[in-house]
Amino acid sequence: MQSSKVVEALELAVPAADGEELLFRLEVLAHGAGNARRYRCRLYRLESFRFRVLGSKSGGRGRKWDGADYRCWVVDDSLGVDLLSYPSIAKARNAAVFSLKTQLGLQ
Repeated sequence: MQSSKVVEALELAVPAADGEELLFRLEVLAHGAGNARRYRCRLYRLESFRFRVLGSKSGGRGRKWDGADYRCWVVDDSLGVDLLSYPSIAKARNAAVFSLKTQLGLQ
């Protein structure tokens, strides 16, 4: 297994039909050394979840259910931006952004 190092990260906001924004984080990773160094991208999307959690005792009579919001970055490998490697950071980034825009119908 080859180790990779994040050399660049950027966040993208894409407007959605329901008025919310889709948030993505794109990381460019470097692996290899010297002339053999290659770059690939990893794409994350921000997901929001709402959970019901059992709260603390209220008034000595049982416990109340409360809502809790949770947001986290989730790896999005459905667009295939991590499949190819490129000889430069710019080529990797531009290919990933182009692929993302094309898949979302923004191109």
